[in-house]
Amino acid sequence: MHSKKTAILALVMALALLTLAACTNSPASNDDLTNSVEDNAFEIAITNNCDTEIYGIHQEYYVAQEPIGGGDVTIAEGVPLKAGETIPFTFTSQDFPNDTDISLFEIEIFVILKDKKEQAAQQTVAIDAQFGNVYDISLTGNETDGFSIALSGNKETYNI
Repeated sequence: MHSKKTAILALVMALALLTLAACTNSPASNDDLTNSVEDNAFEIAITNNCDTEIYGIHQEYYVAQEPIGGGDVTIAEGVPLKAGETIPFTFTSQDFPNDTDISLFEIEIFVILKDKKEQAAQQTVAIDAQFGNVYDISLTGNETDGFSIALSGNKETYNI
């Protein structure tokens, strides 16, 4: 009887660990990104090229300057994002009101620092978004001098 209880307990523990592992959310590595998304979605892929440790990225998004939503990515409390790591934010048609013109998409980026404070963007970045596309943004800088973002293929850099 004792070994039956031990076996059941071990099975319950294994299932609990599998459930916890399935619920984790970690940023994608550059190798995981295929630069393809579903037809009813587009992706903003932010690469951490900062000179200093950052602990997360927060974004707010708009269409025609109307706030729609937002989200953030952190790994775990006190764990910085890796340099060179790409953080994907995927937007589906369900993330927007019906009949939204996503070509008027704008995103505002915030850097989450070690003390959990956020350094807010000075302005939003406008993207002529289309479903099925991936838009790459490079995040550079440091806490002392400030951070900046640049849309790949876009010569303009936005300071944050």
